[in-house]
Amino acid sequence: MTLLHPHVRRNLPLPSALVPGIAALLLCWVPGFGVLDYHACLALAPLVGLCGGHLALAQLSGRLDARRLSLSLATLLGLPLAVLLLAAALVPNCNLLYGLGFYVLGPIASSLVGAGLGALTWLLLPRRGLRSLALFYALALASALPPLRHFYTQPQVFAYHGLCGYIAGALYEDAVAIGWPYLSFRLLDVALWAPLLAFAVAVARSPLPHLPAIREALGRPALRVALAVAASAVLVSQLRAEPEHWRIPASAVAEALPVRAVVRDASGAIVLQLHMPADQRLAGDRQRAIEDAAFRYASLRKWFGTAPGAIEVFLYPNAASKRRWMGADRVDMAKPWLRQVHMVLPELGASVLTHELSHVFAASFAPAPFGVPLRHGLLPDAVLIEGLAVAAEWPHPGGLDPHQWSRAMRQLHLAPPLQALFSTSGFFGQSSERAYTLAGSFLRWLVETRGMAVVHKLYATADVQAATGQPLEVLVPQWQTFVDDAARHPLTPADLDRARARFERPGLFQRPCALEVGRCEEKAYGLWRSGRDRAAEAVLHHLHDRLLAAVDGALDPELTIGWAEALSRVGSARAATELLDGVLKQDSNLNRLQQAGALIVRGDLALQAGDALAAERDWLAATALPIGPGALRSLEVKRHLAALPAGRPIVQALLAAGAPYSEPEPILEKLRQVLPAEPLARYLAARHAVLHGDGDAGMRELRELTPLFSGELEKECVRLVALHLARRGACGALEAWLAGRKGPAEAAELRARCAFSQNPAGV
Repeated sequence: MTLLHPHVRRNLPLPSALVPGIAALLLCWVPGFGVLDYHACLALAPLVGLCGGHLALAQLSGRLDARRLSLSLATLLGLPLAVLLLAAALVPNCNLLYGLGFYVLGPIASSLVGAGLGALTWLLLPRRGLRSLALFYALALASALPPLRHFYTQPQVFAYHGLCGYIAGALYEDAVAIGWPYLSFRLLDVALWAPLLAFAVAVARSPLPHLPAIREALGRPALRVALAVAASAVLVSQLRAEPEHWRIPASAVAEALPVRAVVRDASGAIVLQLHMPADQRLAGDRQRAIEDAAFRYASLRKWFGTAPGAIEVFLYPNAASKRRWMGADRVDMAKPWLRQVHMVLPELGASVLTHELSHVFAASFAPAPFGVPLRHGLLPDAVLIEGLAVAAEWPHPGGLDPHQWSRAMRQLHLAPPLQALFSTSGFFGQSSERAYTLAGSFLRWLVETRGMAVVHKLYATADVQAATGQPLEVLVPQWQTFVDDAARHPLTPADLDRARARFERPGLFQRPCALEVGRCEEKAYGLWRSGRDRAAEAVLHHLHDRLLAAVDGALDPELTIGWAEALSRVGSARAATELLDGVLKQDSNLNRLQQAGALIVRGDLALQAGDALAAERDWLAATALPIGPGALRSLEVKRHLAALPAGRPIVQALLAAGAPYSEPEPILEKLRQVLPAEPLARYLAARHAVLHGDGDAGMRELRELTPLFSGELEKECVRLVALHLARRGACGALEAWLAGRKGPAEAAELRARCAFSQNPAGV
């Protein structure tokens, strides 16, 4: 017995048509998903597609008249869109048109794919009932197998799928854009499924029984052409998958990085295979990367107490190349189950390679098939995955370690409860800075206090109590006592200021218009690198205006600073300076680190405009604020060289904001020519040589320069000389160099690197 009169029921949409609208309403309470953009459309697309298949099955089976079908379709496609458009009144959205593009290519296109699958199901099994639904879902599942297989077996992290659309892969990507690959993929979807749907409708309208109706439809020229178009779409999708970058095999990625190198262990077995770019200008960087990778593999094997076997390391020349060939743009990634690491060619001494390699090392403790811990056997445990990688990355050169950052976070009341991170929503609901830091500190503490064997078990089971014998409620207070120990983890007032600036910023899913900001910044940076400065400024100018309107004037100061830099590049130094003046005078939300950043850029722009006195005034004011060691060094160099007539053009071209993009090598060479005896000019050239060029010559220069410097410049000279000596295996010289000096934070790592360099076969 039904509660609704048949006449009323005939004038209501099918219940399945309401499901995406309800889902859209629920998404409004999920940070980052209540905005008409990529994330919301990705979540809705498969639901709309499956519900579209239900409508097609119902209509072809004769259960829907034309009126109810129209109403159901309007509900299916219009209700989620209406919900997200209404949500735009509450949640900032800086580009509704772009969001509509994602909606057309996502849910709307998926509805056609779902309807096509429903039509195929009906053609194969016209009977209504559970068997028909089971076949429909089996076909939907089967359609997902090829992209899933490709994701599992090949390097790329993105995917294209008829029911889901474009899946960017890397969770923290903030520049997800619509490109030709997505458009062309959806055009083929239309070419495949629209003809098949039309054929099924023609069969359903025939008065003949099912099989005779199919034979009769096959006899119609127009329908034969339609099926030929569908078959052609299938063929084209296979032939064009690689050229259109829908599916990229490992062989294509390897061809894009043609320089190969292998590292072997003492037995002669290959433990690392590196794929690197062929650019001759990167020859020194490639050699350093090989040495660095070998050392970090050996260090991780010792720390983990085991080795995973051979690891493939793909080192790209830049982020754009990495995005093109495997999908991740602003993040480096590992695929633990494939024993692969993908990252931009790192600078010598950078610890990020350790982080990514550690994901592969840890995979040997986790269950198959993905080599990551799974909570309840289903969901990847981000706390353990990223926390163990951060813990393995120790030490973190040039700054505080995660224990100190965690203590600062807690003192500033910015740390979420650690227990809350042990859930998918809790971890990803925080900024990556907060979540990664706390997880890394906790896992490092577990290793130091419970031993690696316990962490191995924890990684395998994702069960804290089973691995440690104690629940989180007992462990967390112990960890808190440890990180809050001021003697073990000292902090200065400047450290707290830096921590506040680092951890106050909301995460990707909490930032207004985060994806639009990322897209515009990516586009502007590409235009700037190609010399199209005015176009880059126009992109950021338009973004700035839309952001102001969307957030009622509460603009992120860092975005304003970036726009000021863009204005300067196109000769609008006055407008840029006025913009920064307004930020420094009126923005009450400016923290001390952001204030320093604005002062530094305003000083740079003053120098670009020819006012060296105003530049010095702003730079000097910035040195009194809690900026990091790198910024302090940069300011010292800029202040000194900008005071020299011959050095000022070099600072304007190389070190100051607002300069056109240029490669550093020619500028450094010119600096050496015009100021051959100037210590800071020699320092810049020597530093570049140690990290990228003739390291021996650079090291000799830095040794001579070290007594002339103090503060952060002296520390950096000591670190760079020690790094080069360790790389060369000159351990006696390294100890002599560090004797009597305050060694860098990574002194123990440098000694280990030196010992390894003397016996690299010990990998």
